[in-house]
Amino acid sequence: MEFKFTLSKEDILNLNLYHIEKDAALQKRLNNQRMITVVLLAIIVVVAIFKQDLNILMRFSVLIIFLIAWALGYKKFFYMMTKRRMMKVINDPNNSVLFEERTAKFGEDSLLETIGENSMEIFYKDIYKLQLSEQAIYIYLNEKNSDIIPLKAFNSKSEMDEFCAQLDEKIKYAKEHAVEETEEIIEDSIEAETEENSEEN
Repeated sequence: MEFKFTLSKEDILNLNLYHIEKDAALQKRLNNQRMITVVLLAIIVVVAIFKQDLNILMRFSVLIIFLIAWALGYKKFFYMMTKRRMMKVINDPNNSVLFEERTAKFGEDSLLETIGENSMEIFYKDIYKLQLSEQAIYIYLNEKNSDIIPLKAFNSKSEMDEFCAQLDEKIKYAKEHAVEETEEIIEDSIEAETEENSEEN
């Protein structure tokens, strides 16, 4: 199977937003920051009620409004700033190669991808996981880095399903074969060490 496609700015942006959504540590940090804001707001209100002093609320009204807005909109603000930073990177002329035509095809040991005049191999045994979103297939090489195959690269859903099935099969085979090779190396090493010890004795 071989197909050609190009990436759009939206594809790159969606990839980074997808990473953010799936990053459990980052999402936990965002939720913790929101909780800290809510706690600060609660402390101000509790102190005012305990002292029965509305002046406290009046004096801290601006801060209270800010904390409420921050608690409700912090995540949206974070995403907005992330999009802005990513668009600067995407629009950098030095990254124009990202949007050149690509060709992807199955090789014996790797997925071969050509981008303009450049080419790379994604070895099946090194693929960490596959993720399917509404926009693309993400081929993760580790927890943070992934290659993108946009769904628009396929002519139909059946073609996409065939690609995923073939890639998944090749990944499983490559990983099983890699384990077998590792076991053989270990066995050979133990055997050689045993023979060496026997000769010494």
